[in-house]
Amino acid sequence: MDLGSKPSLFNPNQNNLIDTLNDQKTEWTLRLKALQQIQDFLAKEDTTLQAFLETYKNISTQITIQLKDLRSAIVKESIKILTIGSNKFRTTFDNFVCKFIDLLFQLSASTTNAISKSASDGVKTLLENIYSSKILTKILENSKQKPIQIKILVCECFYYSLTSFPKSILDTLDNDYLLSVIKTFVCENGKLRELGKDCFSAFSDKYPEKTEKFIQSIVPVSKKLAEELKSLIKTFNIDPVTEFPTNIEISAEEWTVYDKLDVFSAVRLAVTQTNFQTNNEIQLELLIEKADNQNWNVREKAFGKMLEVLQNHGQNYELEAVVKKVVEHVKDSHIKVINACMECLIIIAKDYSIMLTAYFPELLQVILEISLNKKEELSENANVILEKLLETYPPDDLLIHFLSISSNKTGVKFALIEIIQYLLEISESFCFSKHNMNLLCKKLSAMCIEGSKSTIVSAIKALEKACDKNVFGTLQGILELPYEEQSLFKKYCQDYSNLLDEMLRGYSKSMIPNSIDVIEEVEEEDLTGSILEPSEQFEDFMRKTSEEILSNLQYYLTKCELRFENIQELILILSKQLNSEHNEDSKKALRNLSAIAKYSKSDKVRVELLSVLSKLLSWDSSNLQRDVDVILKNVIEKMNTGSAVIGILESLKKCEPPGLQTMLEYLMEIIKDRGNISFFGKEIGVRLKEFFGHPHPEVRKNVVLALAELLGKVDEDGFLAIFNQSQQKLIEIYRQKLAAVEG
Repeated sequence: MDLGSKPSLFNPNQNNLIDTLNDQKTEWTLRLKALQQIQDFLAKEDTTLQAFLETYKNISTQITIQLKDLRSAIVKESIKILTIGSNKFRTTFDNFVCKFIDLLFQLSASTTNAISKSASDGVKTLLENIYSSKILTKILENSKQKPIQIKILVCECFYYSLTSFPKSILDTLDNDYLLSVIKTFVCENGKLRELGKDCFSAFSDKYPEKTEKFIQSIVPVSKKLAEELKSLIKTFNIDPVTEFPTNIEISAEEWTVYDKLDVFSAVRLAVTQTNFQTNNEIQLELLIEKADNQNWNVREKAFGKMLEVLQNHGQNYELEAVVKKVVEHVKDSHIKVINACMECLIIIAKDYSIMLTAYFPELLQVILEISLNKKEELSENANVILEKLLETYPPDDLLIHFLSISSNKTGVKFALIEIIQYLLEISESFCFSKHNMNLLCKKLSAMCIEGSKSTIVSAIKALEKACDKNVFGTLQGILELPYEEQSLFKKYCQDYSNLLDEMLRGYSKSMIPNSIDVIEEVEEEDLTGSILEPSEQFEDFMRKTSEEILSNLQYYLTKCELRFENIQELILILSKQLNSEHNEDSKKALRNLSAIAKYSKSDKVRVELLSVLSKLLSWDSSNLQRDVDVILKNVIEKMNTGSAVIGILESLKKCEPPGLQTMLEYLMEIIKDRGNISFFGKEIGVRLKEFFGHPHPEVRKNVVLALAELLGKVDEDGFLAIFNQSQQKLIEIYRQKLAAVEG
């Protein structure tokens, strides 16, 4: 998972989306798409609530605006953002959701059926996902609204809360307030009264001691209604002086439950055994309490019960509390408790994996350390969990988490690098992010400096895996390390990897950053006329205007020590002057680019020149085409193989077909003539694969020819694996033709 790029998870193009939503005049289909993109961002496994709120600042305002739209599709997708977030973030999302409750209730009374249904379903989903007294209070406040649809929705939500919420949440609300809400419902007529009775029945089940008082408050309104309500109260015909029923088997554990309850609740549990087995608040709260018991035996049994809950798919349980407690005690002081937690984690990793992301990377480190434990039962379970996680989560995402792990233990380092190797091999886009490659190189470098020989060898192998994905990014990541780390790393490559050593030697010649002396000082007579004395320094050059510099460019190129940034700026100015092949300014600019190409000794400068000149290959003028071709040839001949390949592959993205064909021909010459091209084979293959479907037949032909030429210089099996079967066959056919010609 490229965390540096994530729209991407970590860097979505939020400005465009917010701008789209800001303007209500924007085509509604574009706003719909923007809302769906926000949903996609929310749905990603590694999106945190903080990341969501920071990425989409003022998103609550935008959602409010969209909820007021007249189109049901816009309203529906806006509500979906809230429901996805509630499912993902649970109770931590309640403050955000509370902002929209009142508006959703207003929408539930809409005359547009689609909007009304979306709003009603949305409120119910939010309540099901978030067990929060804040949301429940906000919902109950809407019982004062006049529209009957709103009252019915409030009543339905209230009934769900009374039957499904733990008592600990309901207790935070004033019971008198709850009773006043029920009273409103049961005193209404029709459907609402029936729903109100259901609420009363659920309330009396939860708070039997309050029901008589409530019925007495109804008598002045309607004696008949009071009698109806009285008949709804569940009675068990229990004589308070008798003992518990003798025909019910009660386990020792159940007796401990009864000890904590008042007599009425205890008896009710005893005679309604199924209620006991599925009672959310009692079972869960007791398990959580026992999980923290000082006696390890009690803790172990508690996690054994949690395992049963997880295996039964956690019906009627708030599993986040279970997961949190399991993660806490995976570092328990007693080995049997740890093992019980590990067994729970196996199920969680398999069936509830999304709940674990909040505990990465700390949890990953703990499991990794346990996987090395000498106790076989512990290490086996830890390895099973690691396997489940590696199967479940995207490798790009896991790489970021594993690279965050820090340990001084040699065994952990070695195991960590092995996992990184594996993930690099199966990763998709991780290695194509500069940020990720720098992170990888820094991590491996630090582990090498502190590690044993086996750790160093393993780290170098991991870098070779990264090179298989993106050779340039890997080499650049090494070269951007601090000087001392870079030197040490190069020595390790020299000792343990001929492949990396050779690539680094060739690549580093042209890619050393911050080089000041990037322009060759040529001893020759100044033919252009000097406006600077030789003693004048770089600062004097910086005071000159671009016109002054360009009018005496050869002088500055040969007499001043120019930084790469200055040459880059000159190239940018000249590229803007290349408006047309028929323009005199364009011809002057081309001559100046030729001068830079002639006197430059830095491949960084030459890569910049390639980028500009390759775009000119589509000009119609044959004379200028010839001039551009000559300059390009001169530039490429001077370049290191790696830099030339980088420059050409980058330029292919920007070229029109005539230029594209020419650049492919240059690439083919490099493949034919340069001996170390095999280092870059995979990178070339991946980039050229994109052009197989190009509409221009000559481009397609040159692509296949280049790949066929390359096939003879690389590991065939690994190289051909990049392409599908029909592409492989085509490359092999052309390779045979080339071999016949060469023969």
